[in-house]
Amino acid sequence: YGGLREGYYVGAQCAIVMYDATSVLSQRAVADWCRSIRAVPGNEAIPIVIAANKSDIKRPDLAQLASLAGPAVSFAEISVKTGDNLELPFCQLVAMTSKNLSQPLRQLM
Repeated sequence: YGGLREGYYVGAQCAIVMYDATSVLSQRAVADWCRSIRAVPGNEAIPIVIAANKSDIKRPDLAQLASLAGPAVSFAEISVKTGDNLELPFCQLVAMTSKNLSQPLRQLM
């Protein structure tokens, strides 16, 4: 699927990279996924939120992944199982992308 994946990134305005916080393989892939998104022409500086799923399970701090993924990256811990913080990645993207708007967000609604 790697060759097809980049086609989905063309024209992206932002991205959410969600991974399984209990899986070492999933954690290791985050930086590669972010690089794949940013490798598409025009996506070099789009906002990305890294969402660590399974925040309901205790594990070491994972926020350092955001720094490995590059600029314009935010981090959110969520739990699909419990519903905790599911809106957080979207709220972070709105905050990150609204900074780039030429007009206030309220005028767009």
